[in-house]
Amino acid sequence: MANGKKGGARTGVKERTFQSTVLGILLFSGSPFVGLCAVLGEEDNAEKARRFEGLLVQTEGQTAELHSETKRIKSELAEFEARNHQLSAQVESARQKMAQLEKEAETVTALLERKRDGCCPEGRR
Repeated sequence: MANGKKGGARTGVKERTFQSTVLGILLFSGSPFVGLCAVLGEEDNAEKARRFEGLLVQTEGQTAELHSETKRIKSELAEFEARNHQLSAQVESARQKMAQLEKEAETVTALLERKRDGCCPEGRR
């Protein structure tokens, strides 16, 4: 029995040594994978940052284009408003002239009717 216990103790020690060795190998061999994962994570973050920067630059470019377009449209609007003001003034002037011409036409028509009827403005025939 002493031999059995002694042999069993050796087997237990050998098993623990084997398990420790296997565990050490797994930990040692797994550490590059952990490092690799960390590197891949950093590369992934760097790629995300590059994509974000690209989108940011694109957005800034679009914003500049929109700002430029807004300035151009505001300038055109000011030109249209000035032209509208000029045309409105011309229309009003034309209306006033038409009103004056209508009065003159009425006066001439009245004179022609009087002359046709044989009556003069001074009352002579």
